[in-house]
Amino acid sequence: MRSIFGPTAIGLVFLSAQSCSPPPTPPPPDPPRVTLTAPSPNVADTEVRLTLNITGCDELSQVEILEDGVFLQNVEFHGNPTTVHLAPNSFKYDHLAEDLSLVARAICIDGRKGSSTPASVRYLPVEELLHQPDGSQYVTDVFVAEGKDANVGFLGCSGGPNGTTAIVRVNRSGEVVAFNQTLPFNCTRAMRFTDVNLASGKRWAVEPGVGALALDPALNITAYVMGPVQALGVGPDGDAVVYVEGGGIEAFERVAHGNGEVKWTFPAPGVAIADPVIQSGFGVFAPVRLDDFGAMTVTVAVQRIDYANGVATTDDLSNLNVVSYQVGDLPPRPPAAFNPDGTILYTAYPQPGGTSVVLACASSVDGCSAGARKWTSPSLPGDVVALIPYANGSILAAVTPQFLWFLDTTTGFLINKGGQAISPQGALVTVGVQPGIGRDFYVLNGTGAPGTLPVEVIAIDDPAFGELFRYSVNGFSLMAGVDAGGRLWLRTGNDLALTLPLAEYQKVAVR
Repeated sequence: MRSIFGPTAIGLVFLSAQSCSPPPTPPPPDPPRVTLTAPSPNVADTEVRLTLNITGCDELSQVEILEDGVFLQNVEFHGNPTTVHLAPNSFKYDHLAEDLSLVARAICIDGRKGSSTPASVRYLPVEELLHQPDGSQYVTDVFVAEGKDANVGFLGCSGGPNGTTAIVRVNRSGEVVAFNQTLPFNCTRAMRFTDVNLASGKRWAVEPGVGALALDPALNITAYVMGPVQALGVGPDGDAVVYVEGGGIEAFERVAHGNGEVKWTFPAPGVAIADPVIQSGFGVFAPVRLDDFGAMTVTVAVQRIDYANGVATTDDLSNLNVVSYQVGDLPPRPPAAFNPDGTILYTAYPQPGGTSVVLACASSVDGCSAGARKWTSPSLPGDVVALIPYANGSILAAVTPQFLWFLDTTTGFLINKGGQAISPQGALVTVGVQPGIGRDFYVLNGTGAPGTLPVEVIAIDDPAFGELFRYSVNGFSLMAGVDAGGRLWLRTGNDLALTLPLAEYQKVAVR
């Protein structure tokens, strides 16, 4: 007899026991999927706006925004997509403009959590951001800010159809309120505008190497001069003294602002190296370079001309400094600038080792030694390409492509914070500057490639305190202008931003 405990029975019992085991534990539900995106990696705005999407939660318990791992705030989720608004005071600023690394974390009602990948944003808080409804550019590529507050306007050169150009004025609302497209010559981004003359109510616009014209407040052209204009100064009555160089001509001319009449012409003794200064008390002071090709030297000199009649006496040329150069080199054209009344000429000269030195010389005395030399600056790293007096002539900015230096015009002492230069980021170089109306100063940096515009701005509220903030952009350009109230306006791509008062940035700047 076969036992019931034989192999077959045992097998059946075994199978029965296996079928009664508990089922395997299912895997946990996936965490919620969270995405947080910024419209641009560069934001100059009154707030930071982000787009939030969350999937994988039947019900949410909480949504948090973190910056660099630190909790900022909770947000309400209203479905995909939800716009997140972060005010400027949401952030703890380590520097301006702040580089933010923003993450959204979603917590489901069942406790599951999910986080987005970081959204990187460079943020500069501003008071107001202006943009056209159709997305077009609010102001010209390069602009001058006029007036202030509700009456602020923006003046610049604009390209038109078929290669035409126009000088246009845009108001705060982005409306073209005045323009002139019947120019005697085409304008470009290089056109520069003088301040409004108090006597004539006009300003002059210079297209370097092409011509100059006088504009009344309605942008009517009341005078112009055609030709290779390289320098221009405005007299107390609004007439211009222009320096024309090219086609075998080197001369100074006084041009009437009312009708363009050339009132006098004075043959230049050399090449002008800066704009002339004109004062009713003593006339025209014009800095020039005198060439001696045989001796391979240039002499920096100041030519004085009677503003009324264009006459100069034999002692109206002061030779200030002699500079030598080597065989094969071009004669140097030292950058120069006058103090406000023209009595002192600042000139920069290259030195061995890639440095420069600035001299301050009395403009009406031969030589630049003893009592005639007011001061000599410290050795400044870099090749100075421009000298910019500002702050009512109390500060002189010495600009090189890689370094910005500030000198006290009374002593020549360096006033940069800690003696350190202000420098562009990475491989950028300085391509423009914008003095403020006080001790503030703004540096515009770019690649330096022909036809390109700045991509970085550095704000200095006072050279003694160093950099206040810097803001850079990718994929588009920016430009800066300071209005009559001292407020900084930034064109960032197509939009226009009114920055906060400098005192507001000072509250959060860590320097």
